[in-house]
Amino acid sequence: MYSSFMQGDTHAAIAVALATGIPGVAKGAAAGQFGPLLAAVVCAILPDLLERLRRSASLPDLTVVPDPLAPDARILAEAIATAAQQAHALGTSRRVRILPLPPCADSAAASPWVRLNTAEKQAEAGMNGEDGTPDAAFPLPPLQPCWPDRFSLSSTEGLQLTFHPGSTRKQPLDCTARERGWPHSAVFALTLCGVVAVLQDTTWALAAACGIGSHLALDHAGLQGIPWSLPFRTPVSRIGWRLWRGMSPAANAVAVWTAGLIACWNLARATDYLPWRPSLPLLLMLCMMAVLAARVPRGVRADRLPQSGRRRRK
Repeated sequence: MYSSFMQGDTHAAIAVALATGIPGVAKGAAAGQFGPLLAAVVCAILPDLLERLRRSASLPDLTVVPDPLAPDARILAEAIATAAQQAHALGTSRRVRILPLPPCADSAAASPWVRLNTAEKQAEAGMNGEDGTPDAAFPLPPLQPCWPDRFSLSSTEGLQLTFHPGSTRKQPLDCTARERGWPHSAVFALTLCGVVAVLQDTTWALAAACGIGSHLALDHAGLQGIPWSLPFRTPVSRIGWRLWRGMSPAANAVAVWTAGLIACWNLARATDYLPWRPSLPLLLMLCMMAVLAARVPRGVRADRLPQSGRRRRK
């Protein structure tokens, strides 16, 4: 299953870069007082840790275990269609998970994929990642056009799709892949910062806000987005800003590089610890060039992105 999470070290690096911009934090770090920085790092990686615990405690409604010796696309398409039909008929969210193939599986058959073809109302699946022709298809209920509409099975986690029922105004179902829950909500972020402010002081709370706030912003800038409104209402669409793929090496490398530049600049401004004192125009120029280089090209094919890709135009 794909992930539009940034890597944990990326979130931590950006949290440190932002926290060193808080007055007194950089000077305190040079004197050995790392408390606010540690608070920023912990709050930056905490949502992903809690998300893994939440998923492990929340079992899917349907689980598919492909045969590693002879994986069949038919059971993949049938499972996706069954979960969608149940969500449509019962009016409740349904989760279906397809377990990954073991590493010993034949490499030629180890690229299964599924597609939600909303135009023809079919759940399609195939075993060859380079070929767009489905090996099997089953009928789907009315489904909103999802982005992306094609998903690959990760070698480590497989694939999990959740179908959300529509409202009285919006009847068609919606689908999210590996949805995020309350650890990625604004309510949890505000609660966490409030607890830190009560236990410590304002500086620690601002550092915690830098950590978890940057985490939520980065995750929403990817493909999937986050449920900002939880728990007040169940969001139907969580599509992000689509600036990059979360597990993209380029996006993570650029983020860490940019965070390192900002952290060095903040330390150089506040202390005499670093010999290099970069100017702000140079820093912004390097960051802008790096961020532009990490954007996902418009012409990238859906089947070449792990669990991601743009919805193909009909």
